[in-house]
Amino acid sequence: MYRIGLIGAGAISAVHQPAWEAAHARAEVVAVADRDIEAAERLASVFQAKTFPGFRELFRDAAVDAVDICLPPKLHVEVVTEAARRGVHVLCEKPVARSLQEADEIGTEVRASGITYLPAHNTIFYPTIRRAREYLARGDLGAVSFVRSWDCETELTPRAFGEARNPPAHRPGEDWRSSTELLGGGALIDGGFHGVYRLLYLVQKQVTRVTALTGRFHPELGWQGEDTALLTVQFSDGSLGEVLISYAFDSPTIGPDRLFTAVGREGVLSGNEAELQLRLATWERASVQRLSDLRGQIAWRDTFRREIEHFLDVLDGRTAPIQTFDEARAALQLIRAAYEAADTGRTVLLSGDTAPS
Repeated sequence: MYRIGLIGAGAISAVHQPAWEAAHARAEVVAVADRDIEAAERLASVFQAKTFPGFRELFRDAAVDAVDICLPPKLHVEVVTEAARRGVHVLCEKPVARSLQEADEIGTEVRASGITYLPAHNTIFYPTIRRAREYLARGDLGAVSFVRSWDCETELTPRAFGEARNPPAHRPGEDWRSSTELLGGGALIDGGFHGVYRLLYLVQKQVTRVTALTGRFHPELGWQGEDTALLTVQFSDGSLGEVLISYAFDSPTIGPDRLFTAVGREGVLSGNEAELQLRLATWERASVQRLSDLRGQIAWRDTFRREIEHFLDVLDGRTAPIQTFDEARAALQLIRAAYEAADTGRTVLLSGDTAPS
């Protein structure tokens, strides 16, 4: 039985909560830390766990085997460093850090300690994403020329406020994600991190060039950074990729291509949370394969359950981590290059590994 500490008791930890409840046979949440002690107590009451006003107090006074970090990226370096030096395993929400310098500090500590560091890249736990990667790796589409990864939602727009699906912390100017100092940017480094790591997971090739544009279409949100970003990339084999992130509008499509599309010489593969659509060049009609009975917000929340199950499997030694610090850093490297491209209006050339296995 693993003893778990939850660090951060905000909106995303509330999404992790039912996943930890579901894992009760394998892990016990014994401690919750947050500077908002009332929020910590509310979350801790679900597990009959102890509460702490900060992560240092948790590490000092609670015996934990692993922590689930649900904090602003500004705090990731010091919390992961403390965990690593104490030999405590880490599940850490995205993005890994605000900058490559901060990420490399984390990487140094993780490697030196030998702990497990699993980035919380939950969308790769959609069965459709996992299956699509298998299709592409086998070459079922032939030579792939283009892959698109989208992550668009309107949960943070004014019209969404008050809806049950909108976490209470998401209010104009009040959510820490509206702060570029805490987050490291705007929507691109926040929700866009999903689109970027998903693109790299699907394609498994080195990115060599990136261009980007950003927009701010809902200034009333109170975001200091962009609420929309569009990236185009070129991979080492000459193929192209695209990432679209927006909190200003929903996905331009509601069909099977809502999350991603891959175009190859032999056909087109598209996917959303529950379905894969394969249109081969020799077929008149598309073949749609349903991989999940869950849709939308329910399917999204289920990815966290799968993610935490995987984290525990890794700790048990049953499997290798599906993503590591290296994948998290690769996604951040591409995002920081995209910010540079957007700021300068130029194409940015990339060196270094943006496609770890």
